[in-house]
Amino acid sequence: MTNSGGKKAKIAAQEERFAASLGITLEELADRNVPTVGFEENKERCFDYGTRSFSVTLCAIAPGAKFEVFELEGQELKKKMKSLPKPRRTDDLVKAETAQEEFKKMKKELNAVVKTQKRRMELALMTGRCWSVDAWRELFGKHPIMRPLSFALIWGIYKDGQLLQSFRHRRDGLFYDMWGEEFLLPEDARIGLVFPTELTKEEKKVWQEQLWKDDIEEQPIGQLNLRTYTVHKQEEKKKELVRCKGKFFLDEIFGDRLEKFGWHCGCSVDEHDFYDIYYREDKDAGLCVELHTSGNTPWDNMEIELYGARFFKSGTFDWKTHIYDEKDKERAIALKDIPSRYFSEVVRQIMEAGEDSYLWGKE
Repeated sequence: MTNSGGKKAKIAAQEERFAASLGITLEELADRNVPTVGFEENKERCFDYGTRSFSVTLCAIAPGAKFEVFELEGQELKKKMKSLPKPRRTDDLVKAETAQEEFKKMKKELNAVVKTQKRRMELALMTGRCWSVDAWRELFGKHPIMRPLSFALIWGIYKDGQLLQSFRHRRDGLFYDMWGEEFLLPEDARIGLVFPTELTKEEKKVWQEQLWKDDIEEQPIGQLNLRTYTVHKQEEKKKELVRCKGKFFLDEIFGDRLEKFGWHCGCSVDEHDFYDIYYREDKDAGLCVELHTSGNTPWDNMEIELYGARFFKSGTFDWKTHIYDEKDKERAIALKDIPSRYFSEVVRQIMEAGEDSYLWGKE
């Protein structure tokens, strides 16, 4: 894992300033800017061969984007195929070749957008982010890519952080409870992604069966089958998570996996670019977490040892200059006061970053 480049940091700072000028969060700004990749609200995009035209329709995003290609005859779908066909002599070759290039570009862009949005949904699940009904409908009810993504997720209505009702958004555009009964959204509802610990074993089973009935074999993000972790009784008053203390890894493998979860490596401690922390900051949740290690340099795949993780309020540190300090422990938040889903996801990410990794079980 390497420090973020200056260009990337500059873009992030510009986006943050722009969001602040609009009076919205970065995630709300990102909601407004999800690319459509040329798809219309009905999830269709047309490609013209001159004498023939084809409709590409998004049908699912679980786990990846899936689409169907149909040849059009007037306004009717004539023939289903796996991809755009090769041009015929009767086609306009310039238009056909242009269409094929656009189709290749579309697939690449679509995969990139889906990957980004899945990560955003994972973050929303972790932080407990909620949307108003209007904001939810605008993003998940109308957007051609977010709409099919929403079909494979279990949603909930929340009040003061507590789940009141779980439901699904299905392909017919309606909402249903776990028993398959149509469900009407209250206009003042706050909608978020249901975390698996909020459901009983029986409820998770019922929801899984509902997904299977709709031919959804896999969710786009881990949700119902997510591994979860809770604060142990003996940890409640502690301000440091030490479950992984004494575990060893090859830093490159461990760091790369953490980076995919949204973590960053800490600042340089000395002139040799030595760093000994990984961190993540989640402003939507108002929290950040710092994982202390034995340290490494960016260009060495050294063996590192984990020491412990501490949680703080977001904005506690300037990560560009922050260096791990034992005195900061006083400002850390007791583990019992960390929201359960945030705590669970931090532990899971650390555990999975080290899973099947070299030296994980070194004693």
